[in-house]
Amino acid sequence: MLVKMFALRLMQLGLAVFVVGDATTPAIGAGDLLIVCSASGETTGAVAPARRAREAGATVAAVVARPNSSLGGLARHTVVVPGETPKASEKHTSKLPLATVLEQAMLVALDGVVGCLAGRLGQSNRTMMERHANLE
Repeated sequence: MLVKMFALRLMQLGLAVFVVGDATTPAIGAGDLLIVCSASGETTGAVAPARRAREAGATVAAVVARPNSSLGGLARHTVVVPGETPKASEKHTSKLPLATVLEQAMLVALDGVVGCLAGRLGQSNRTMMERHANLE
């Protein structure tokens, strides 16, 4: 859900955005950017698309807790978001389940990216709202 939320905001900024696995996602290739979020950076569902994207000539950006992971090694750009998960850290002390702490940290980080991009692209809440779903 985190990635879909981020994709929604990027679309609302006016960017052409697709989510891996959706039926309408086209082939990836040169000039495209694949953004992959993963706690461990080792799960097949994160690493395999990144590897395939690189083979197709696309750029890979990773948002990870472990930059020295397989995914981190495939990425041209890496954003490190520290956070505990059972997969990403030896000690998991949070009372929240599984990756909740890291997912919340990633959401805040990615919302910050959207805020920065909005400024660079000259977008506002008003212009983003114009692209908000209206078939609800």
